[in-house]
Amino acid sequence: MSPIVTEETTRSVGHLVKDDPVAVSPPVSRGRMAIILISAGQLLAALDLFIVNTAFPSISTDFPGTSASGLSWVLNAYAIVFAALLVPAGRLADRYGRRRLFRAGMALFGLASAGCALSPWLGLLVASRAVQAAGAALMVPTGLGLLLGSFPAKRHRAMVGIWSAAGGVGSALGPLAGGLLAELDWRWIFVVNVPIAAAVAYLARSLNESRAGEARGLPDLLGAALFAAGIAAAVAALANATTWDTGIWVCLAIALVTLGTFVRRSIRHPRPAIDLRLFRQGGFASANLAMLCFFVAFGATLLGVILYMTTVWHYGSIRAGLGFVPAPGFAIPSAIVAGRLSSSRRVLATIGSLLWGAGALLWLLSLSGEPGYATDLFPGTVLCGIGFGLFFASIISAGTAVLPAASYGTGTGILNTSRQVGSAAGVALVVTLVGTDAGSADYRSIWLYVAAAGVLGALFSVGTGKDSKA
Repeated sequence: MSPIVTEETTRSVGHLVKDDPVAVSPPVSRGRMAIILISAGQLLAALDLFIVNTAFPSISTDFPGTSASGLSWVLNAYAIVFAALLVPAGRLADRYGRRRLFRAGMALFGLASAGCALSPWLGLLVASRAVQAAGAALMVPTGLGLLLGSFPAKRHRAMVGIWSAAGGVGSALGPLAGGLLAELDWRWIFVVNVPIAAAVAYLARSLNESRAGEARGLPDLLGAALFAAGIAAAVAALANATTWDTGIWVCLAIALVTLGTFVRRSIRHPRPAIDLRLFRQGGFASANLAMLCFFVAFGATLLGVILYMTTVWHYGSIRAGLGFVPAPGFAIPSAIVAGRLSSSRRVLATIGSLLWGAGALLWLLSLSGEPGYATDLFPGTVLCGIGFGLFFASIISAGTAVLPAASYGTGTGILNTSRQVGSAAGVALVVTLVGTDAGSADYRSIWLYVAAAGVLGALFSVGTGKDSKA
């Protein structure tokens, strides 16, 4: 399901590019190259999420004897590191150059993908996924800025549409591609990244460099590390809630200490990893809580549905991948429609979150041990897809509408951090409730929690404050 860039974010990045003292308008051919390269990076980032989730059951068979909570770090290491580095990476790009950081991120993503493919044991795979996330965090905040800097302001809206569409294509292809490649060997889901990343990193040298001329000093990288450690400890406690005793309390203690230290540093540091002052703006905290709750539901659904099809219905990887394609397939047009509707953003976000919860309730009522995709799983998948498009196309706009214009970019980064943290918590929720080998009845608790998270996301969406229709 594609990343959505709101009009506010477009204006923010466009303003930065327009005022950038280093950016220079390139020739048309270079602009076309920017479209191809940045879109390829966006497609790669979106593709990677769905490929890995679809191949998760295949990965688990290659590491026998590993606990479900251990395997979950293949997904969560990526989400947590990405969440911690997203905002600091944007500030590094402002100082050292967007093209330089984009190329470095793409190269790092490709090298880490090779490391994932070659990993002989789970620990190395998880570590490689964390490095892969660091590469993605460098790519994401720089790509759109480079793309907008390659075209005049009057074409920025069209460029954002192309950029978002590339992510949508990657999301739609991901489940099927993951299923196909997992049938050969799950390692191929990482191998395919390597030549694309290498080509994009090499060719991107032709793009114009740009940076924010006023950038001073380094972001608080220690604060980012503390944030990642604290979230990782909290997620570990959640993922092992039914199996640990002392270990849970140790993880919770680590989470409290590290996150408390992170908050203290963020208040005092001149360039914090996450600017906590923005949460004083009315409605911004509610938007982040809505994002967090919705993506708890998203992360739990994405892994839970794939596991359900492969372990309960005994679908193969290809069939399971095909089974999830309708979700991003319906999310893309619903996001486009949401962007054109005159309804307020917070209302659309509220409806979208409720639709996701309604899809989970349908599964609670209809799913059984007997395969029945068309009647039992498909209707809920459609509701979730439509709900995602409405919610994600609206919540960032609703959340950033309460911020001053200069904070749109940072606010969007913080909202996406909440997104990644929620996804990690959702994966941990599935692991602690059903693991990777359970019957149909065991999944009922998952669908209940997903529905509850959808309702909470809707309630927090209502509280986003300023009523934005932009």
